[in-house]
Amino acid sequence: MRSNRIPALPILICIFCFTILTSCGTTRTAVSKSAEREFLILSINDVYRINGVYEGKEGGLARVRTLRAQLEKEHPDLLFLHAGDFLFPSLLSETYKGRQMISILNLLDGKEKTYDDRFFITFGNHEFEKSRMKDTLLLESLIDSSEFGWLGTNIQFKKTSDCSPVIESENIIHHAIMTSNGIKVGLFSLTTDVKFPDYVETFEDPVETARQMTMMLRRKGAEVVVALTHLNVSQDKQILETLGNSGPDLILGGHEHEQQSHKVNGRFVLKANADATSAVVARVKVNANMPPDVSFEFKELDASIEPDPIMQQKVEWWFSRYDHDYCMQNNLPDGCTNEQYCYAQVDLIAEEIQIRKYETNLGDWVTDQTLNALKNEGAQIAFLNSGSIRLNQNILKGDAITRRHINEMFPYQNKLKLIQITGADLQKIVDRAVTDWTGNGWWLQIAGFAFTYNPETQKAGNLTLLDHNGPRLIRPDEKILAVTSDYLLDDKGDQDGFRMLRPDMVVPSASSPILTEVIIQALKANRDTGIAPQVEGRICNTQMSGECLAVVK
Repeated sequence: MRSNRIPALPILICIFCFTILTSCGTTRTAVSKSAEREFLILSINDVYRINGVYEGKEGGLARVRTLRAQLEKEHPDLLFLHAGDFLFPSLLSETYKGRQMISILNLLDGKEKTYDDRFFITFGNHEFEKSRMKDTLLLESLIDSSEFGWLGTNIQFKKTSDCSPVIESENIIHHAIMTSNGIKVGLFSLTTDVKFPDYVETFEDPVETARQMTMMLRRKGAEVVVALTHLNVSQDKQILETLGNSGPDLILGGHEHEQQSHKVNGRFVLKANADATSAVVARVKVNANMPPDVSFEFKELDASIEPDPIMQQKVEWWFSRYDHDYCMQNNLPDGCTNEQYCYAQVDLIAEEIQIRKYETNLGDWVTDQTLNALKNEGAQIAFLNSGSIRLNQNILKGDAITRRHINEMFPYQNKLKLIQITGADLQKIVDRAVTDWTGNGWWLQIAGFAFTYNPETQKAGNLTLLDHNGPRLIRPDEKILAVTSDYLLDDKGDQDGFRMLRPDMVVPSASSPILTEVIIQALKANRDTGIAPQVEGRICNTQMSGECLAVVK
């Protein structure tokens, strides 16, 4: 029988070793440092524009290439991640269906026609913008032409008659274990179900998927587990709150467009700004028998970083091609995208860091035009989700407002609809708008009414009608005629979560002008004078000073 007793000699040796190590602090520290290892991750998310913003002066993928090359000089096995949303929507994707984005992403390793085995992306909801079964060929071709891996851990595609997935590619990866600086890193992904295309069977539960994947990757030898997610930040935090030590060591995410960091149970959720105006650089240190230690910085991709010249040349080629193709397809003269409609007398605030969290002067002006378009048919108020105003840059005082600005601002040809709702319905709409106040597209820009909002409690109230009789509180039972976009009424889509809105609310006799055409006509009407909207105090943040049009009880 094998004895369970430990021989005495090894015990004496262990005691001797422990005595030597604990008798001198410097010796113990040296051992700890030699055991410590680290690796680097570069992460971006929600990049719709290959050229960045402000005519390429900020952000853009050519600057990401420069940053990656700089980091790889000291960390040649850097892991590079993209947390989803890049194929749609954008100015160029309307014409090229995402092909321009794949073309540029393929160059992020500095090599053409070479598979980049250290670059992984996940699916965002906008990768499913083309959502019908007939669109599977387009998405599959984009994935096949990618020179990087697509993580699709919690996505189950529907099957064909021979039981193969309707979207199938060698570039779709369920999970990965990579070695970086000798450290085994497990990767998996989680994608939101807010866009549910016809060709997806299910999006598996994020928390349970994270639990199972973390356990499986650790069992396979991963020393660090990283989740690449395209979820609401509340869902990211829920994963870490629920799973604790059974969950991933780090979440690098997307979906929100504003950089943020949250520490939950000792682990981080990190997200960068949209359009690569910033990137996450995470440094992960590993010590035996200890949880990984994560430090990070948000690297601003501004004018201090020169765009990679080869990538920049490719970006400019795509835009030159677009300008020519767009004008030709619309029977317009060359240079039509630079046609000037009007000019800005003040800075027009459209950066997503502002327009997705606050009332802005451009938001006020756009919704005013929306309301005016159906005013003669009885419209009293208007509201648009900020995610439908997608310029992500301010138009500066004195600058011309061009066709390209409008094409970028409104990539969808949304129609305006007149609907009849009650005051109680409007309260539900506003409650949705202020939910999870972290820079989401469902934040509303409004006209014809006002309300108060407390970011700490995320409660909205004091709904106030603004009409020629002066401001007054809106009764829950009163009927209101409101203007909004057909997107928010389409119950076959995601509606940005406004499920209380229904197609049967539409006033059938009312007209349905196209939002873009309404805005262009309003700009042309102010061609000589320009526009100078001001924030009026329609959305009253209780933590901020300023004008407030809401009647406070």
